[in-house]
Amino acid sequence: MTDLELNGDELAILEDVCATAMRAGATTLSILLNQQVTVSSPTAQVLDADAVSRFLQEPSVMVEMPMTVGQPATSAFFFGQADTARITDLMMGGEGSPPDTEIDDLRLSAISEAVNQMMGMASNALTTTYGTKVEVSPPQASVVDSPDALTLPADLGDGPFAVVTYLFAIEGLVESQISQLMPLPASRNLIELARSKQGRAQPAPAPAATSPGADLLASIPQVAPPHAPPPSMPPDLGPSVPYGIPQAPVAPPPLPPPPQREIVAQSVQFGPLGAPVGPAPLAAASGLDLIMDVPLRVTVELGRTRMQIRDVLELGKGSVVELDKLAGEPVDLLVNGKLIARGEVVVIDENFGIRVTDIVSPAERVTGFRGIGLS
Repeated sequence: MTDLELNGDELAILEDVCATAMRAGATTLSILLNQQVTVSSPTAQVLDADAVSRFLQEPSVMVEMPMTVGQPATSAFFFGQADTARITDLMMGGEGSPPDTEIDDLRLSAISEAVNQMMGMASNALTTTYGTKVEVSPPQASVVDSPDALTLPADLGDGPFAVVTYLFAIEGLVESQISQLMPLPASRNLIELARSKQGRAQPAPAPAATSPGADLLASIPQVAPPHAPPPSMPPDLGPSVPYGIPQAPVAPPPLPPPPQREIVAQSVQFGPLGAPVGPAPLAAASGLDLIMDVPLRVTVELGRTRMQIRDVLELGKGSVVELDKLAGEPVDLLVNGKLIARGEVVVIDENFGIRVTDIVSPAERVTGFRGIGLS
């Protein structure tokens, strides 16, 4: 076999690798299209450039996908134009039944994104399964109106190529085929990737260690252990073990149980609940001198309410939002979201202000500041 061929075993390995990749890719495409998609039953063969043109047989869309498996390579996917129209129609919110199958720039961009999503998940599956990083780059799509005039991208080389054909189905819409074309060096990289995984998963068994006299011991017949005497021997006489044969090890006697320690239960004593009162919190506040210049966000809250999303979306000019406070009730003065005082709204030189009418206790204020990380 030459480097321009793949034998039967290599083709089978390539099919297994491609099946692993496309299972993951089909799952991603199902999510993208919101339809059940299956890509299965890969069949691999080797074709030259002329045979590839004859193999396609119908107008199609070619999606060129750069990838790296050990070294840079390029793979090309071929979708029928009718299948491409259905896929892109689903991606754009349709029902998968487009009025025409004309492939314009918008549909080419959509099918490129579909393949990009598929192969992104496929590369992750290969990386996870075989332990070697597989990378893909953004694809580029083009229309192949006549397979006889097919011009392959220069990155694919002159051939021969490994061509993998999949059964492609979208539930209730499409039952067709897609083909993947890759240069033989790229396909060999995938094959070696799988072989290296098999080599790591199935290491060669190590030779059994032998010692002098092992052959002699192996030739001596095994004798039953002491607790299972041969049936022909009287049970009261015990087993008869030939000289030189190691007997079964005897288990050591069990250790005595540890001494029991007497456990004495006592009632737990809790301290009094509640924050201390008096000048103690004020004394602790003397440490605030170090952060007196730290700026704080002061907010005056007129009131609050709860609304559903539909009500918020219906708001417009002139809408009235009812708050949870009555007219004339004092408003809340908040510092970094913590309540420290209450007051009434006043107007000062055409600006709103608040006249403080009630201040929370100093102990509560210090506790509030500690709650916002200023202790």
